[in-house]
Amino acid sequence: MAQMKTLIMSVLGGAALIGGVVAGTTLLPDMLVASAQAQTADDLKDQGKIGETAEGYLAAVTTLTSSEQAAMDEINAKRKTVYTRLAREQGVSVSDVAKLTAEKLVAKAPSGHMIRDGFGAWVPKP
Repeated sequence: MAQMKTLIMSVLGGAALIGGVVAGTTLLPDMLVASAQAQTADDLKDQGKIGETAEGYLAAVTTLTSSEQAAMDEINAKRKTVYTRLAREQGVSVSDVAKLTAEKLVAKAPSGHMIRDGFGAWVPKP
């Protein structure tokens, strides 16, 4: 139980680092994503081109250009790095960390952003 509570607290911190925007940059441990790159992912979410999944990663809702795909892939790679570090620290699987973080990212997503439901369909967040 204590381990799960610690994991949840770590994931909450990781979710904030993964999704949080502070002073024009998205913060991640030991790295900063340039605001232009972070803005591209935010724009893609706002446009409904990419959305959050229950697996903790972004996925394409529509066909993406190569630069849009690259922006999404970069965010997903950085998320995986954070998930892997947290999983190692807590002695749990990467997928467990990703799924817990996904719940937080979906909960924090603005209304209208696309979310992939449990059946694989894309739906706008109410």
